[in-house]
Amino acid sequence: MNDLIEIENIAGEIRQAFETIAMSKSPYVLENLIVKERDTEPEQWAQCVLEMKARYFAIKQQLLLIQKTDLKAEACPDTAMGRINRELILLQKEEVELKLLSQTREFFALYRIYKSFGRRYSRAELDEAQEEYWLKRLTRQATQDIFASGRISVGNQDALRQIGVSVKADNGRLEFNKQLELDGNAT
Repeated sequence: MNDLIEIENIAGEIRQAFETIAMSKSPYVLENLIVKERDTEPEQWAQCVLEMKARYFAIKQQLLLIQKTDLKAEACPDTAMGRINRELILLQKEEVELKLLSQTREFFALYRIYKSFGRRYSRAELDEAQEEYWLKRLTRQATQDIFASGRISVGNQDALRQIGVSVKADNGRLEFNKQLELDGNAT
């Protein structure tokens, strides 16, 4: 029992630290390892928007959960079991509030990244940019495979084949060739 009291005292002491670290992914990670991980600007923009959308809906859900927990806590009877249930509900609310703080911080970090893009993309532009994106991504992955293991993985070989790219090694240099489809025949 003394340990539980001590744990609660320590938690009270470091509650500010809980709030300080409430951000699953730092602005640096969001920008460099999630958004800019994409190989073309249209894909980076789309990834940024996708990440913002996920945070937006998480924020809305967490706000509703907070309202719901408040109502549930108020409805608990003033009995021993009711007080325990109220404490459990308020504990859940505290955890949701920290998640809300994390999601809100990430949303605003992503919004700053979103605002840094020089333009917005239409659905047609995103679709049109797919070939360039996949060509860059798959050739990058194949090159990384070569450096890591001396060969292109089966999955990357197959993906390159699917987008019509052949790979040739010449004197330690990789050459990627995009095959054009003419009259239904690959050349």
